[in-house]
Amino acid sequence: IIFIYGLLLASLVVVQKVNGGPLGLAIEERYAEHAGRFADESSSLYRPGGIFWDANLTSSILIMLLPSWFIFSLKKGWFHQGFMMICFAIGSLALIFTASRASWVIGAIILLLSYQLIIKKTKAQIPVWLIKYRWIILGSLIVFLFPIIINRLASLTQAFNDNGGAVYRLRHLQMAAHFLVTRPFGLGLNVYQYEILNQWRPEYYMFDSTPAHNLFAQVGAALGIGGLLLFFKFIHRIIVQGRIWLVSKEKILTKGLILGCLGYLLASQFYPWWLTSPVSGIMWLFLGIAYVQH
Repeated sequence: IIFIYGLLLASLVVVQKVNGGPLGLAIEERYAEHAGRFADESSSLYRPGGIFWDANLTSSILIMLLPSWFIFSLKKGWFHQGFMMICFAIGSLALIFTASRASWVIGAIILLLSYQLIIKKTKAQIPVWLIKYRWIILGSLIVFLFPIIINRLASLTQAFNDNGGAVYRLRHLQMAAHFLVTRPFGLGLNVYQYEILNQWRPEYYMFDSTPAHNLFAQVGAALGIGGLLLFFKFIHRIIVQGRIWLVSKEKILTKGLILGCLGYLLASQFYPWWLTSPVSGIMWLFLGIAYVQH
């Protein structure tokens, strides 16, 4: 079910990009109020988000699903290899269209780990047609997608301007650190974005009162120093157990799910996904399935 959900989400992203904006469907978030989301550094770059207005949320969900799609698309005999290959192709294309630079890098890291830890160590069954036409496919992708990627990466320097995304995230880290010192027992869940209204001018957080764009900053601001230390211990236990599952020779499904959770953990260092639905729910679902599998 979650793979079908991801395929529908990715397909809608691709169709929106081709259309040049939202389609006007009821499932599209806030479609009646916005023509779509455009890049902060380029008002002409449309960033489709599928059913979500925030393309970063969509890209984070996709990088959680891509490892499983990638692994199963090269494993002959596993459930619907062709379907998984379609999911992986459309999902990868959708990830590029979201124009999320952080997600691009994280996605590349996760897929590389998928190949090194799983595909390379198992008998991957690469379809004959894919080997035969690989250069044609690769050339077509470069011709059509390379300009999008290069133009987006070229705007990275603007993220470090006074009103850029990097500076915005850094200021949120500073505000969260301030609360760790002044409110060591925490502000409580989902209070941070309202509390900053009382202590900083809107210009400082660029008129965008949101949770801190970092998983640990969110937890620290909400639960305080003690809660943050417990959360660190919890994450450490998950990482240790996840590594054991990854290097084991059993349960190929678990490996894709764990790599998807790693994608969530990395993406959450740049986005406020701690309590955000549905991305945080997918992470807990993946962990639960992995636990049951073992």
